This record gives sequence, C-alpha cells and structure tokens, in this order.
Amino acid sequence: GLPTFEVDARTVRRVANGVQLGRNEVKGSPSEGIVQLVHAGHLVALVEAQRGIPELRTLRVFLEGVAG
Repeated sequence: GLPTFEVDARTVRRVANGVQLGRNEVKGSPSEGIVQLVHAGHLVALVEAQRGIPELRTLRVFLEGVAG
C-alpha cells in the first residue's frame, strides 16, 4: 500500500552505493511519508520523505535480482 516510484538504472547504482537521493531525483515524490523505489519490476529501496528536507532518507535497500 505504499506509493511506488520507478527509478532508472543510474539511480539504482547510486542507492546501491549508499548515496542519499535528493527529492528531485524521484519525480513526483511526496513531501512526507515512506515510498518504495522499483526498477524493472523489482523493489530497490524504501525511502522516507520528510517535510522541509530536500533529501530522501534511505530506510532499507533491496538489490537481490535487480540489474543496475
């Protein structure tokens, strides 16, 4: 039931390397709440948006089966 956003392979690599994403890198992300990032049908990560903070906080990364 979480909002889902498709990300590109470049973003998958960034998440895999521990880079904190900016909100502008996930088009349409909400100003608050937890969202899931997916790539090619696979869950990549859960991230949290917090009002007033320009970065998305990475909560958990899931890279098994994801080709980035």
